[in-house]
Amino acid sequence: LVRRSSDGRLKLAPGLITLAAAVTPRLYEVSEPVLQTLSDELGATTALTVLDGDEAVVARVIVPRAHDVHLTYRQGMRHSLTKGAPGHALLAARPAQAGDPEFVTRARRRGYAISHGELLRGATGIGVAVRGPDHEPAAAISAVWIEGIDQAHAADQVLDAADEIT
Repeated sequence: LVRRSSDGRLKLAPGLITLAAAVTPRLYEVSEPVLQTLSDELGATTALTVLDGDEAVVARVIVPRAHDVHLTYRQGMRHSLTKGAPGHALLAARPAQAGDPEFVTRARRRGYAISHGELLRGATGIGVAVRGPDHEPAAAISAVWIEGIDQAHAADQVLDAADEIT
């Protein structure tokens, strides 16, 4: 998993590839075709974001196949759970706590989170938590676009996709 280089520094080793492949492989396998369909139907970029402590980590990014121009972002990108629709959705999937921010309360009530310009100026995102076999929030899926997509329609589509993945 880790090796020491000739200068004494520790470096990640190829064993991590095998280990990473074993982490929630079924979630990745099940989510990819659902996210691709969602991306194609909405004409938006979709993503699977996993929970890592107090951060959200983008695990998969799927772009619409029929559009020449689209929004994309780096797989592996980390951001606070307090930024962006996927993070908000993961926070909202947790039990309510005193002092929850209003965006978490709204997302919990609606069943999905909406963010505007939090990770990319001009971008709108809809995020919905996906629960694991233990019924805990394991990940979130999202759709992200710049303009031209009806939020209510996108929310319904993302909710349906999250149900299918769950």
